[in-house]
Amino acid sequence: MYSEKGEEEYKKRPFKIFFTDSKYARMSFFDLAEELFGPDASDIQLEGDVPGGYSLSLNPACQKSLEELLEGLPSNVYFRWAMKIFIAFAYE
Repeated sequence: MYSEKGEEEYKKRPFKIFFTDSKYARMSFFDLAEELFGPDASDIQLEGDVPGGYSLSLNPACQKSLEELLEGLPSNVYFRWAMKIFIAFAYE
């Protein structure tokens, strides 16, 4: 689907997960990752906190696709790509 370089860039792309269950809000990131991703938790990297969830990315050494990792998410956990906004200013 992607070239090797394209796959590396795809894996670096941050994404967000949001949850509606308050039990997840009380968990540390590491406990949450273990709960949601099980043995694949080490393939997920924390990028930062966002209201109601986390901004994450894949570990570059991850052997699974993001789709494979997200398959097992419970119905009250939501996925969204993180938006990158670049603002360029031109000076004359």
